[in-house]
Amino acid sequence: GGGGGGGRGDKPKWSFWHLCAGLLGVLAVALGAYGAHIYQPTDPKFIRVFDTANQYHLFHNLLLALAPYTRRPNSVGILSTAGIFLFSGSCYATALTENMIYGWGAPFGGFCFMGAWASLMF
Repeated sequence: GGGGGGGRGDKPKWSFWHLCAGLLGVLAVALGAYGAHIYQPTDPKFIRVFDTANQYHLFHNLLLALAPYTRRPNSVGILSTAGIFLFSGSCYATALTENMIYGWGAPFGGFCFMGAWASLMF
């Protein structure tokens, strides 16, 4: 119901995680457009790295948008956001600089993504 009594139907209409999802969603679409229309690395293998970053960014941004509707919104929100920054961020940095040294964050981001999904089970 609507009385704020904490029942199952009292899910938030807006939350901080929606703000994060909105901002990161705009960024994902903008970077996707950049990758599709402007990005031209000297080594074409980095196109795949950039595309992977963008796919994981956009897909996990949807999980972030759903965080307020889960049993553990802060766990899902924090882990999804951290995963986007660590995994996608390091892949974007690797692709844009064409330097593998910036890929160090990807494994940590991957674990964050797994943790975010696992948070849905508890």
